[in-house]
Amino acid sequence: MRRPLCLALLGALLGACTADTPAPKSPTLQELAAEEEIEHKAARTQRARGAQVALGGEHTCAIHADRIYCWGSGARDQLGRVVNDYEPQGPAPVTWSGAMPTAIVAGYYHTCVLDSEGAVWCWGNNGSRQCGGDDRKV
Repeated sequence: MRRPLCLALLGALLGACTADTPAPKSPTLQELAAEEEIEHKAARTQRARGAQVALGGEHTCAIHADRIYCWGSGARDQLGRVVNDYEPQGPAPVTWSGAMPTAIVAGYYHTCVLDSEGAVWCWGNNGSRQCGGDDRKV
């Protein structure tokens, strides 16, 4: 006697799941765009709280709060400012004309930054064209 009752209940449940329940609604483009904007805001907030750090041979640079800071030896302009000796320099902001910095890397005597518009900015020793051209300045 239990078997027909279980089958009847199972049939009723399956029917309720397939016939009476509407199919899930696909998100609209506006909903997808809003969700993506929320994710971008979260990423910007996380970046503002922390810092990206790049270690070079004799210098260090970081992106913090949408600014670039460099410190250490800057004898080859790898700090983004002119320093005429090998004496260690404290952290100082790099003055540049790019969009918001999003990623940073450092070589032994050079530094490169990717900005939010996809442009790459490099400065420092350019002896092997590691900065991409003749100009060593930001």
